[in-house]
Amino acid sequence: MKDQIEIGLRKLRESIKRMGELLEWRKLQRQEKKSDVPPSFRFQDRLDADMKIEEGVFWKMVSDILLVLGERNDSTATKARQRMAKLEKEMRGMTRAE
Repeated sequence: MKDQIEIGLRKLRESIKRMGELLEWRKLQRQEKKSDVPPSFRFQDRLDADMKIEEGVFWKMVSDILLVLGERNDSTATKARQRMAKLEKEMRGMTRAE
């Protein structure tokens, strides 16, 4: 079970990384729109959808980890909940800043 929790937390971190990459693409897209120079390439209009999907994936994984943790109150579960709370805060910060 400890391995499942670690894998889940790693996947949450990966999801945050992907969201960060999508946000960087969003910044680039906005910069290209503001520029007087024609864009060097065309953006796909999937960026908003991809961001919503990634956010949904993140929150689904949070739910899955909570199910695995259940009512456990041992040190492993406590540490996992603390790490997960930090990751959740980071994701909320990213999506609000957007």
